[in-house]
Amino acid sequence: MPSKPAHGSTAGLGAGRDIACGQKDWQGKPAAFCKICGGRAAVEAACSQRPACVAYDMEGAGCGYLKAARGPHKQAAGFSAWVRA
Repeated sequence: MPSKPAHGSTAGLGAGRDIACGQKDWQGKPAAFCKICGGRAAVEAACSQRPACVAYDMEGAGCGYLKAARGPHKQAAGFSAWVRA
């Protein structure tokens, strides 16, 4: 199912709503987030494969972070929030 911009604004869904997917952070510890790169289509596909994923934040046009909640939204320069329709 395609996604739509969340409230049509540049925003981020905020920390605490992240979905982990087995990635490591910069210190080699389990990351609390799931960062997918390859454009919005790749992020949308990854989100659609995880039942807990209902939204995602795009960091620019290349990478996004999967989210388990549709809000609340917080302004964040360079990010745009998308919710699954």
